Amino acid sequence: MRGVNFLMSTNSHPEFDAEASAVSVASSLLVRLRQQDSQSWQELFKLYSPIVRGWLHQAGLQGDDVDDVVQEVFRSVWSKISNFRRTGTGSTFRGWLWVITQNKLRDLYRSRHRAFRSEGGTDARIRLNLLAQDTEDSTQCPAAGATENQELIQRAIDLVKAEVKPQTWEAFWLTTIDGLTAIETAERLNIKIGSVYTARCRVLTRLRNVLGENAELYFRQA
Repeated sequence: MRGVNFLMSTNSHPEFDAEASAVSVASSLLVRLRQQDSQSWQELFKLYSPIVRGWLHQAGLQGDDVDDVVQEVFRSVWSKISNFRRTGTGSTFRGWLWVITQNKLRDLYRSRHRAFRSEGGTDARIRLNLLAQDTEDSTQCPAAGATENQELIQRAIDLVKAEVKPQTWEAFWLTTIDGLTAIETAERLNIKIGSVYTARCRVLTRLRNVLGENAELYFRQA
């Protein structure tokens, strides 16, 4: 199956805007989340849980605590997604996700602090207080770097790629990226011409569903 080296191709493409592309992914996903599309919930976790994990690691969380908070964060997102609105400066899905993550961190610190007060453990309590203070001070969502945005798009592409058969992806790639005709692709893959068109349409539709209407641009080679 033809691989996708999205990060290399977009890094070398002068017209690629990683931030705008990440916003496109979030916007496309939000539409389907509000329609209570079950598949979109799985996509949400696959696409954004690595970002949340990164924030938690930066906050000093480790091991099972990270897994527990990630679950709490997305449980909250699932229950409150209908309340999210793009209003005001910096009101983005990523920013909203950051606020929920910070709130869940504070919940964890408060519960642990109460436990330490009742059970003792001075050194651990001091460390926990320092982590809590860091969280209280982190009121503004950190800007997403180009790498984070590119990795988000890469995960979106990998998600679609994993859903289709190798031959289906190859038919899409040969006709859309390599520029072969349907006849040439059918001969190379030993399939019917109609199957080529069906495969290309299926992959493009799904990519646009996840990435937005300009999904093909993410594959263009410089």
